[in-house]
Amino acid sequence: MPSAGSSGATHPIVEAIASGKAPIQVRLSAARGVLPLSRQDLLHILVVLLYDDSEEVAQQARTSLEGQSQQDILQILADSATPVPVLHHFGAGEDAQPEYRDAVLGNPSTSSETLVAIAPSLTRAQIDDLITRQVRLIEAPELLDLLAANPESTQAHRMRFDEIRRHFLGQPAPPGAPAAVEEPLEEIPVDVPGAAPEGVVEAAGPAVAADAEAGPAPLPGTGTEGPEDPAQAKIGRLTTAEKVKLASSATKEERAILIKDSSKMVQKAVMDSPKLTEQEVEKIARMRAVSEEILRLISRNRDWMKNYLVVHSLATNPKTPIGIAMALIGRLNKKDLKLASVDRNISDAIRRQARRLIQKRNAQ
Repeated sequence: MPSAGSSGATHPIVEAIASGKAPIQVRLSAARGVLPLSRQDLLHILVVLLYDDSEEVAQQARTSLEGQSQQDILQILADSATPVPVLHHFGAGEDAQPEYRDAVLGNPSTSSETLVAIAPSLTRAQIDDLITRQVRLIEAPELLDLLAANPESTQAHRMRFDEIRRHFLGQPAPPGAPAAVEEPLEEIPVDVPGAAPEGVVEAAGPAVAADAEAGPAPLPGTGTEGPEDPAQAKIGRLTTAEKVKLASSATKEERAILIKDSSKMVQKAVMDSPKLTEQEVEKIARMRAVSEEILRLISRNRDWMKNYLVVHSLATNPKTPIGIAMALIGRLNKKDLKLASVDRNISDAIRRQARRLIQKRNAQ
């Protein structure tokens, strides 16, 4: 279990207990949950006290921990401010559950030690999730071998691991590994101003307004470029590996550039950034310059999908996979559904579904 002192806790009681300086009376009161602490601090203390030298304190901490609601624990595990020991306990410790492990995998504060501990037992879906967080794999290369040896790992997974080894770590593929297939650069569609039929943009609502930022910057020497943007110039000099590493610490301006990169790996690294805001996600969900895989990632994030603007953007983005758009169109309000039913920027199938839903609602 990672050191309790690595959590960065500031509450005096938490610090005293985590450092082992608190007297047994204080530890026992904390284990009973009677001290005035936040839910996050209480959970942290209970996890620490499970390993207390006093059997009475440890047993009481176990009893109190079992009394915590699963929903409260999940909310705490999803918080990037949650201490490392708590994430490790519910991800790799005796209280690990599939739901808790999913939350731990998605938390940017989860330590590499925790990921190494759980890598051999991850499910196929969890391996899929971790692959999208490729910066973590680059930071802890030992994860690649552990994941490759996981029985749930597929050939496609192992080929991606080998790709990361070659491109980012400069390592050859292990003997006997399947031949890697180079992923071609994704063609980035460019929205041409004025291409939509007259009057459609107004009818489409905010989610299908022309994405002026989707197109690439003018190439030097064309006579059309303005003053060179420092962030664009900086990123333009980077390799794909360097862009992936930059994504986790990039500024908002740099993320806006990186998300339009032709490499899916760079786009995924942006989505994995702990600094990414919900407002940026709304904007990305409207873009046609991102891969379908990025739109799928957004649709699978429960927190982002609580935002109506994100739902609206995905439902009416012509780049969104049809199955996802079909599932989301029914969540639009009456006004937006009516606009979607006449928006020629989206597919006929989505427009027809919007009209059916309008008729159904009117009949109720």
